[in-house]
Amino acid sequence: MQETLNNGAHHAPGARQSLRAAAAKGGLQVDTLDDGPGFDLNAATDGLGLRGLRERVLGLGGRFTLHSTAKGGTSVSMWLPQMQKGAE
Repeated sequence: MQETLNNGAHHAPGARQSLRAAAAKGGLQVDTLDDGPGFDLNAATDGLGLRGLRERVLGLGGRFTLHSTAKGGTSVSMWLPQMQKGAE
C-alpha cells in the first residue's frame, strides 16, 4: 500500500488518492486509485517502484493489476493470499 501511495504522490503531486483494503476470498484485496494525469503503460521506464511491487506480489502467490489512462488516473489492484499459520 505504501509503495502505491508514495508512487502516486511522487509522479502525480496534488492528485487525490484513495485506498481500500478488505479481506477477500482467502486473502487481502488492496486497491489504490489516483486522479492524476496517468501514464503510458507501454512506455519504457527506468523506475523500479511498480515493477518491483508487482514482482513482490506475484512472488507471494498474489495477483497484481495496473491500469492507467491519460486524464483517467492510475489504479493498482493487488490480492495477497492469506499466509498459513507458521509459514514465513
